[in-house]
Amino acid sequence: MKSLLRCLHSLGGGTKAGRFLAPLAVALLLLSSAAGLRAQALSGITGTVMDESGGVVADAKVTVTNTATGVVSTAVTSSRGWVDCTRRG
Repeated sequence: MKSLLRCLHSLGGGTKAGRFLAPLAVALLLLSSAAGLRAQALSGITGTVMDESGGVVADAKVTVTNTATGVVSTAVTSSRGWVDCTRRG
């Protein structure tokens, strides 16, 4: 972190610019990290449920269990067999 601040200070050409650029760089770093963490929180399964002959299965109940946490999510397929069983958090 100190090397980043020194670099920003040298690029800014002085103390006033360094005082502005250093907090700005830290804020951008923190905001970009938070966006990455939010993306990690979404998990699940999506797709089309089909029978043995390849036909779509409408109104089928789908149950997904995370064996590591024991969290159970359920969803019902659409008229086209589409299921979206995603969970935040």
